[in-house]
Order: sequence, then C-alpha cells, then structure tokens
Amino acid sequence: PGPLRVIFEESIHHTGAPFRISLSGDGIDDLDASCVLLDHIPHNDCCRPSLYDQSTYTPYVITINIPNVNCERCSLQLANPMTDKIGGDGSPTGIGCTDPFGTCFSVYHSCTRPFRILGNGEAVSRSDYQCERLPGNWPEVWEGDNGVGVDASVPG
Repeated sequence: PGPLRVIFEESIHHTGAPFRISLSGDGIDDLDASCVLLDHIPHNDCCRPSLYDQSTYTPYVITINIPNVNCERCSLQLANPMTDKIGGDGSPTGIGCTDPFGTCFSVYHSCTRPFRILGNGEAVSRSDYQCERLPGNWPEVWEGDNGVGVDASVPG
C-alpha cells in the first residue's frame, strides 16, 4: 500500500481523451468490482505517435495511491475513453461520455498481470474495501474550448 509510480505509453493518439486507473477486485477484473484510483488523467495532445514505431509513443508517468488492502490477485486497469469520437457530446455543454457502464462506445482497456498486495496494520481484504473518492487535491473542473469549464467531478 501507498504511493506507486505508474508508467505507460500511448500508441494511438486520440485528442483530449483522458485516462483512468482502477484497482481490480481480488481475482476479478469485472469493471463493477473495480475501484477508481485516479480519473480524468489529462491527455497529452502534443504528440502524434505511430502505432508501428514504438519510438514515437507518448510516455506518461503518474503516481497513484494503492489502498491499504490485502489482495492475492489484484491488477491495475488502465482505461482510455476515446472522447474525440463522440462529436458534440464532448463539448463543454454536451452530455459528455462516461465509462464504465456509460455512453462511450469505444474505450481502450489494458490490465497488468495479477499481483499481491500485503496491507499493513489495519488493512482490510480487497472484497471488504470501500472505494474512496478521488484525491482531495485532484481537479474536478478542466478548462475546455474557449476557456469554458468542463465538470469532471463525475467518476468515469
């Protein structure tokens, strides 16, 4: 448990498409058994990676907090809803795109290999863990087109 540095690369560019990192259930990768650890991770629109040239992939590095749980077979799940594919729904006044179980018709998902988490002190089993809200200092409004605020407080 505690801070974990996560490194991943984007091989297919989708302008403005944010990322989400979740922790699976114990031995269960079902989305409804997962806890969102960090949501609305901003997309880096600077680059245009080429799928067939790994040297062009866009790198991301972020630190997440692994909760104080005991889990024999957990995994981290990375999701990237392609918000650039939803047209006007993705504008600051649009209905947006939520995932999982939402309105995004196309989402990239990737999972780590299962790993063990050995909590300390007052750790609870992963199945008994109550998912927390996003970190208190994580922004809930992003600046959108023409400086209009975009509400990102809804998980997913």
